[in-house]
Amino acid sequence: MASMYTEQYLDENDRRGYGKGITPGTFLNNILKGKAKQFKGRYQRALERDLASRDNVARGHSMHNATAYYWLRNEGAK
Repeated sequence: MASMYTEQYLDENDRRGYGKGITPGTFLNNILKGKAKQFKGRYQRALERDLASRDNVARGHSMHNATAYYWLRNEGAK
């Protein structure tokens, strides 16, 4: 099942640049509010599964050398 946060997460890391992105957990900590924070683990697992299953996503390093994901570029297009 696709995560509702996948494209928003990838766009955020695209804006930051390769090697300067954030992890899925940090991203969710920043956007989840209220009662949704109780379910952060479920949101994070869904997001990471969706990211790993996509062909147009590359796994790389975050700014603190943890795992982050980025759009895979093909001749300048997403």
